[in-house]
Order: sequence, then structure tokens, then C-alpha cells
Amino acid sequence: MIKKYKKKLNIKLYQIIIFIIVLLALSYFYFYSEGGFKENIVMKAQIAELEMELVQLKQQNSELEKEIIKIKKDPNYIVEKVAREELHMKKSNEKVIYLDETGNDN
Repeated sequence: MIKKYKKKLNIKLYQIIIFIIVLLALSYFYFYSEGGFKENIVMKAQIAELEMELVQLKQQNSELEKEIIKIKKDPNYIVEKVAREELHMKKSNEKVIYLDETGNDN
């Protein structure tokens, strides 16, 4: 009777050990294999970054489209823009205020 009980206990113990090994293997593949949980988190972070970049690029594209429309409507617009922004010119009745963009308070 005791031998039979020990035999059943050994079989149960082996079954538990095998179950734990299989569970650990499955857990490892779930978290660390290609397409696993860890990779999924990294991919979601990359998607979020790319979506933010896409929003910025769409906004930049919209601004450039507006600029193109202005240039097509008024040929002098681009000349005036270059004169103001790159050559720092102004009209005779205007005052120019330069702001310190470096962040220094001095």
C-alpha cells in the first residue's frame, strides 16, 4: 500500500515538475521571443513616436502649402519675405524689435 502511494506521489511530482517546466518555457517565449510581449511594448512606443512625428510633418506640410498659395497669389511676397528675414530690411515706416533667442537675460 505504501509503495503504491509513493509511486502515485512520484508520478504527481513528475507531472508538477513537467508542468512547471512547460509553464516557464511558454512564459519565456511569451515575453522574449520575436513578436513577444517585450517587443510589442517597444513597437507601441515606436508607433507613438512616429504618430507624433506624422502630426508635426502634417502641420509643416500645411504651412508650406499656405506659403505656396501666398507665393502664387502675390509674386512680391517672396521678395519681401527674403528681404525681411534674410537681409533684415524694413519699410521706412516700420520699427524692428530684435528678441534675444538664446535665453540669456544679460
